[in-house]
Amino acid sequence: PFIREDGLVMYVQGSSQTYRATQATSGFNAPTLVTELQVSNVAQGFPTVTADDLVIYYESVRTDVSQGGEDIWVATRATTSDPFGNLHNVTELNTARDDKPTFITRDRCTLYFERRSIDDAGVAKQEIWVATKTP
Repeated sequence: PFIREDGLVMYVQGSSQTYRATQATSGFNAPTLVTELQVSNVAQGFPTVTADDLVIYYESVRTDVSQGGEDIWVATRATTSDPFGNLHNVTELNTARDDKPTFITRDRCTLYFERRSIDDAGVAKQEIWVATKTP
């Protein structure tokens, strides 16, 4: 799960789909499917949302615009009542390895992500990366 910075919203991955749940008096309300991010028969997950809930990064194995393996994707919206749109592959970060977002800073300028691969000896390797941009 990814809990938004204020603790009021939680995004979770379930059955290769992304769900959103809002805080209730005790715990969270039942999650609802974030339908605008779904592509049929495509695994995705690792939802990572900005503090204002207007930008979501996630990983997907879509093959239509893939760098190989699991790629980082991003979607945006103007208000929290709008659906996410403008979905696109973050090609400048993705490699042939499995790339997954893990955290985005409040100013949207620093993204932490993990990269998974198998080394020459056949050993699984997991690395933490950081990407930055100017505001």
